[in-house]
Amino acid sequence: MIKKVLLIVCVIIVVLLFAFGGRMFWLGKKSASMTPQTLGLVDGHLRSCGSKPNCVASNAEKDSDFYVPPFQASNIESVWDDLNILLPEMGFEIANHAENYLHATATSKIFGFVDDMEFALQPDTGVIEIRSQSRVGYSDMGANKKRIENIRERLLP
Repeated sequence: MIKKVLLIVCVIIVVLLFAFGGRMFWLGKKSASMTPQTLGLVDGHLRSCGSKPNCVASNAEKDSDFYVPPFQASNIESVWDDLNILLPEMGFEIANHAENYLHATATSKIFGFVDDMEFALQPDTGVIEIRSQSRVGYSDMGANKKRIENIRERLLP
């Protein structure tokens, strides 16, 4: 009797694991085929994050979990040029590049989730605005913030 119950419990666990894994792969594929509606500049600046904790931005409230500091430097145009070289070296794909705007994507290795990173050069203030958001899901478990901080460390030693 105990063996039969253990077998049923094991089968249920395996089925749940396959269902969860299948859902993750499906969401990963879905995120790769999506075209985000929240990308681009509005009046020369990046958009703010929504209410889901899967986004970070330099224009968020400084005391919020969404906030990351912008890139700042006296030679910000040089930092901008370096950013355009660094992102592909780090394995990110440049999706859109304009004079003062850059959109790159990061794809997770296992499930293929796509996150969008945006950068807006503000040469008058010596700042590069930043925004990074996951395309699907509610939370990113800090992945976008970690990614931006890794880029910052490499870009602004």
